[in-house]
Amino acid sequence: MTIGVLAAMDKEFELLSSLKSSKDKQIIVLKCGIGKVNAAVNTLKLISEYKPNIILSVGVAGGLNTNMQIMDTIVGTSYAYHDVWCGKPNKKGQVQGLPESFVIDSYILNEIKELNIPNLHFGQIVSGDCFVEKKKDYEKITNEFPLAKAVDMESTACAQVCYLNNIPFAALRIISDIPLKGDSGKQYNDFWSDLSKNSFEVAKKIIFAL
Repeated sequence: MTIGVLAAMDKEFELLSSLKSSKDKQIIVLKCGIGKVNAAVNTLKLISEYKPNIILSVGVAGGLNTNMQIMDTIVGTSYAYHDVWCGKPNKKGQVQGLPESFVIDSYILNEIKELNIPNLHFGQIVSGDCFVEKKKDYEKITNEFPLAKAVDMESTACAQVCYLNNIPFAALRIISDIPLKGDSGKQYNDFWSDLSKNSFEVAKKIIFAL
């Protein structure tokens, strides 16, 4: 089996680059860059060059649910764009001609659930081409996407490309800040300066288990 892993930023890539292939599992880690276009282009590159059986987008995200804690991990069960509107009769976040949202592959979801990992959350991830840091912007997203638990800049674009190419996909996101709980800028900076080293261990455990 070949598992393709996409990381947006240098910091994320460095924390994931230690992933090693095994006798029965090849792991390809690729830095895709920040934002929807970079994510889409490099997801397709990963598919074309390495032909993975599964693709995972792994990185950090802002938390939209106050029941989560910084460093918790969320597995995206569905993915939509918070900055897309194609007009009626489409839903907010839906690209016309495509599903209202893209969903996690059922095999991946079941395998992850069987691991019984503590502090692991499941729910919708929404994506857009902006770094969301103000409380009012988070509140706008939660009003429009009440089921969303995290926001990032890449997951949905990766999911769309995988959907179009029939590749099983899931996004794993570590919560780096929760603006509804306070100063997101300080939370985010503290995460990278003090907490990030061990934050990807859950994601690595999931990757090795698939």
